[in-house]
Amino acid sequence: TVNETNLPKETFPVDCPFSQEQVLNWDYFPENSF
Repeated sequence: TVNETNLPKETFPVDCPFSQEQVLNWDYFPENSF
């Protein structure tokens, strides 16, 4: 399955601290998160 960013789900690390849906929903992150 391919997500909206055209990246295979397999590219996400198993220990990813957030879900794929949250990654796609950039409003989830504080402005200075990065």
